[in-house]
Amino acid sequence: MLASLILFIALTPFALLTFSSTALAAECPNEHVREESKINPSTNEPYSTQLPDCRAYELVSPPDTGGFPVTAASQSGGRRSGVTGGTELYQVMPGGTVFFVSQAAPPETGAVPNGRAVNVFTSTRSPRDWVTTDLTPFSTPNSSQLVAGAANGTAALILSEASLVPDDQDNPENEPENVNAQDLYVVHESGQAPELVSKGPLPRTPTTLQRVISNFISNPELSSVAFISQTPLEARAAENLSNCYTWTDVGSYEAGLIGSDEHGDSECTLHAMTPEGRPVYVDESGDRQNGALLVGGAGMIPPVQISGTTPFAATYDGISPDDRVAYVTTLDQLQEGAGVTGPTNVYAVDVPKFPALELSEPPQPSDVTCISCGHSGSGATFLAQSADGSHIFFSSSEGLWSWDAQTGEANELSNATNVSEAIPSENGEYLIGLTSQLAGNPHGTADVYEFTASQPPELVTSGESADTYSTAETSTEGYPSIGGVSNDGRRVAYDREPASDEGPDVIDEWVAGQTTQLSPAGSTEPYRLMGTAGGELQDIFFTANEALVPQDLNAGTTDIYDARLDGGFPVPEAATSDSQTPNPIAPSLAAYGSNLTPAGTTLAPLPTNTSHPSEPVTKARKLSMALEQCKKKSKRKRANCEAKARKSYGRKTKAEKNSTKTNSGKGDK
Repeated sequence: MLASLILFIALTPFALLTFSSTALAAECPNEHVREESKINPSTNEPYSTQLPDCRAYELVSPPDTGGFPVTAASQSGGRRSGVTGGTELYQVMPGGTVFFVSQAAPPETGAVPNGRAVNVFTSTRSPRDWVTTDLTPFSTPNSSQLVAGAANGTAALILSEASLVPDDQDNPENEPENVNAQDLYVVHESGQAPELVSKGPLPRTPTTLQRVISNFISNPELSSVAFISQTPLEARAAENLSNCYTWTDVGSYEAGLIGSDEHGDSECTLHAMTPEGRPVYVDESGDRQNGALLVGGAGMIPPVQISGTTPFAATYDGISPDDRVAYVTTLDQLQEGAGVTGPTNVYAVDVPKFPALELSEPPQPSDVTCISCGHSGSGATFLAQSADGSHIFFSSSEGLWSWDAQTGEANELSNATNVSEAIPSENGEYLIGLTSQLAGNPHGTADVYEFTASQPPELVTSGESADTYSTAETSTEGYPSIGGVSNDGRRVAYDREPASDEGPDVIDEWVAGQTTQLSPAGSTEPYRLMGTAGGELQDIFFTANEALVPQDLNAGTTDIYDARLDGGFPVPEAATSDSQTPNPIAPSLAAYGSNLTPAGTTLAPLPTNTSHPSEPVTKARKLSMALEQCKKKSKRKRANCEAKARKSYGRKTKAEKNSTKTNSGKGDK
C-alpha cells in the first residue's frame, strides 16, 4: 500500500504540490488571513501565501492617502534610533513603530489641512490594524522635517519653519520672505503642546538674525538634544561662530552652551548623545584644541575625556546601553601612556557616572580595556555593537572578531578581512555582512554571510550569481537597505539586485538554509527594505507601489508594508462606502489652536478645506509615476525602464495612430 502511494505521488507531481499546500495551510494558524490578500496576477495566488514562516502582508501606512504617496526613502535610514546628524524621511524603531513624512492628510489620523505641507506621522500596530497619527497637526502652512523618533513611539524631534509656541517669534511668518529660519521642536502623540528645543536665555524677537540649526543629535527618549546654531542663544555666545548647545526637558527648558571657554566660544563637532543625555563631542575652542573626545558634563560638573592626547586621532564608535562604557578607535595606546602610538586599536573606556571629576590625564589601565589588542595586526576597524550591548564586532588584517563584553574575550569569526554592511543580532550572537573573500565568486560580487563564534561562516546568498546584495548600505540612488538577522540565526533579510537588466530589485529572506522572495513574485516594481523589528525579525518593513491587501486603496502610489510573522488582518466584513473612511481611528487629539500662535502675528488665512479628492489616474499621470519609479533603478537599468514606460503610456505619433486604425480595420474585415 505504501509503495503504491509512493509510486502514485512520484508519477503525479500535482499531488505533491497539493499535499505541500495543504500541509502549509495546516501549519499556519493565520492561513485564512493570508488567503484574503489580493491575488498576484503573476501567480494567480494570494500575495501573502508565497511568504515563508506564516508571514502575511500588512498595510502600515493609511489605506487612503488622497492620491499622495507616502515618502519612505532616506539617506540615512532608520535603524540608529534616536541619534541622527540630519533629517530623515522615515525611521523604524526597535519596538516596531514606524515614523514617516508625507504630504498626505488622511482622515481619522488627526491630520489638519495645511496647504498640503509635509507632515510627520507615526504608525503603531494594534490587534486589529495599524493606527496612524499625525504628530504635526498644525494649521499653519509649513513643512515639518523628521529628525528622530522617540524609542517608545510617542514623540518626535522635528525641524519646523513655523512658530508653534508663543516664545517662537522669529520664524518666517514674522520675518522677510528671504529668511529661512528653522527651529527644533519635540512634538507628542498625546496632543500636549510642542516643546521648543532651540531656545536659549536670550529674548527672541522678530528682528533676531537668521537662525540656522544643524547637526542635531538626541538620546532615544528625546529627553536631551544637542545641536549647532549660527544664531547666539546665550549672551556669552560668540556671534560669528556656530555654537554648540544642549537642551534637556527638565529645569528651565532652555538650551545651554557646550564646552564654552572664557570668551564664550563653543565651536565643536557633535558625535552622539548618550542614553543618559550627555553629548559626545570634540571641543575645538579654548584649551581643548587638541581635538579630544569628550562626554559632556552638566552644570558645574566638567566633561570627561575619553581619548588620548594626539590631536584628532580618535574616532567615537558608540556607547553601551547603560551609559557606562564608551568605545573609541585610536592610534594612542591608552593602556600604555599618552602620546605613544601604534596600530589603530578599539578601546572600551569607562565613563564615570554623575557626578564626576574631569580626568586630568588620559584614562588609566583600570579605566580602559583594549578590545582589539593582539588581534589588530596593522590596525583594527570598529564595525558594530549589538543592541543589548553584549558584543562588539571589529575587523582587522587578521580577520573578523567578536568581543564579549561580559568575559572580555575576543573570538575570531572568520579569516575574512574585508566585511562590509555588518548588522548584528540584538543579542550579539550572530552577525551578517558582505564579503567576496570567502565565496570564491568568479563574478567578483560580494555575498551575504552569517557569522557566529565556534562555527564556520555560512553563505546566505549564492556565489554562483552576479547579483548584487545589500544589507545596511545606502545605494548610489539614495535608497537604503536596512536588513537584519534573528537572535537564533535562523532568519536573514536583505536586498538583491538581479544581474539581469530585466529584473527589478527584490527583497529576500533566508530561513534555515532556504531562500524565499519576500517581495511579490513576478512583480515588475522594484522593492527595497526599510528596516526590521523584533529579536526574531517579527517585522520586515518595506515600501510598495502595488496594492497587496484589499484594505489598500492607494494602488499606484507608494505605501509602507510589513511582512509580519503570523500576521495579517481579516478584510472588514462590510465594504467601505464612499461616505466612510477605511482608515483606522487614531487617538483623539486636541487641535493646536490660536493659543500657540505668537502674539501679534497675523497669518494668511487658509481656504476652508485645502484637501481634495484623489483624481482619476490618467495616462499622463501613469507615465509620470512610471518614470519616477525608473529613477530608483540603477543606471544600467534606467534607460530600458524609461523606454518601456514611454511605450506603454506615452503619446502616440500620428503614424502610429494611423497604423493602429489600419490594423484595426483589417481585423474587422
